[in-house]
Amino acid sequence: MTAKARVVLEDCRQAIAELTDDLQGAEWRLRWVTVVTLLRAVGHVLYYVDRQTSPVMQDAVDQAWSHVSGTKPRPEILWGFIDEDRHAVIKEYRFTAGQGVKIFPPPLRLSATFAGRPSLPSPIVEGRAEFVYEMGSGPFSGRDPRAVAREAVDWWQEYLDAIDAAASP
Repeated sequence: MTAKARVVLEDCRQAIAELTDDLQGAEWRLRWVTVVTLLRAVGHVLYYVDRQTSPVMQDAVDQAWSHVSGTKPRPEILWGFIDEDRHAVIKEYRFTAGQGVKIFPPPLRLSATFAGRPSLPSPIVEGRAEFVYEMGSGPFSGRDPRAVAREAVDWWQEYLDAIDAAASP
């Protein structure tokens, strides 16, 4: 059973849920480091812990890894995101996931005069700001990194389910 790897996967789900729309700067970076580290840790815990529980589990994990290694660079979610983003963050402290703010200024209001007298003042219209989160490079460029991370969780879920099915009597 892939029990320990599933605990890591559940922690990853929680970390993604904490990437809320109001996070910026260091808070965003710290949570993102947590997410990408946990996403890659699923595979390491699967190999170094769950794989060791029985010969049947060892065989199932080895076969699954052999298959996915043989299809590289597919699936992109594993090689182009889970693996690459972990390398970028852990080895270089480089982030492909970015965050920022889009500012939408208020519309321009012109005052007019009528018969030499100024018109009534326009009501004050304020602009708005919107937090944006976007992958800046790689195969998922332009996408919301939280959505990509959820896709990675779904991929791991299917991968672990297949291993458990293969290891079942």
